[in-house]
Amino acid sequence: MKKIVVEGHRGYCAKYPENTMLSFEKAMELGVDAIEFDVWLTADKVPVLIHDRTLDRTTDKTGYVKDFDFAELRKVNAGTAELPQQIPTLEELLALLENSGVTLNLEVKEYWEPGNEERSRSCVDKCVALLEQYHMN
Repeated sequence: MKKIVVEGHRGYCAKYPENTMLSFEKAMELGVDAIEFDVWLTADKVPVLIHDRTLDRTTDKTGYVKDFDFAELRKVNAGTAELPQQIPTLEELLALLENSGVTLNLEVKEYWEPGNEERSRSCVDKCVALLEQYHMN
């Protein structure tokens, strides 16, 4: 018999700003089995959760995620005017999910492209290290 898994895609993005802590928390409140999310690296190589390679569609700023350091991204609104949200880090989400039993569906977005191998490898390595630190391996 096949098991059906209910997954919060980018959290509870049908109702809350995608890939934000609020969206993840609300998905967990619904009782999802898994949460899917996307990871990019900031300029100072902090794994952050945002779907697109640019800030344009989901925040109040424009530009590539890789061109902003983490402190700069913390000032960006990834929510709405009424419901402001920060771009979370992978570590923040892992701390929330630790011991929750929720399955992770982590999509590394630092694409393996010619000339981008070092950033891609760094992103994977940082994600794996954090997953191990939070006993999610």
